[in-house]
Amino acid sequence: MAKGVTQEKRTCTIKAHVTTEEYARLKYDAGRFNFTMSDYVRRVMTEFKIPQSVVDARAIIDLFKTSADLARLGNLFKMALNEDDFKESGAGSTQVQKLIRDIEDTRQCLFDQIRGLSKK
Repeated sequence: MAKGVTQEKRTCTIKAHVTTEEYARLKYDAGRFNFTMSDYVRRVMTEFKIPQSVVDARAIIDLFKTSADLARLGNLFKMALNEDDFKESGAGSTQVQKLIRDIEDTRQCLFDQIRGLSKK
């Protein structure tokens, strides 16, 4: 779960009887995606899109991390804009706005890729 996202406390339990083979399959699939059994079953039951492969799941995680890195970069850049040394550097407002737009466009591209992987 992403930082800053609140999650409703789960207090209800569902009990289901499965065969030994079904249990083994659920456990195997949960492990493939690095989910707990509870998370995996909940996602399947609520029709949450399960990545089609470990590679897709890893790619989604990596894209989210890269997006977070870009957000931090943008925030650091905006902080630097307020520093006297930067103000005296002569960097033009047009250059600064273009860089901010490029960072935002790249983050949007990452989110589009994540959505594409999630719909497979």
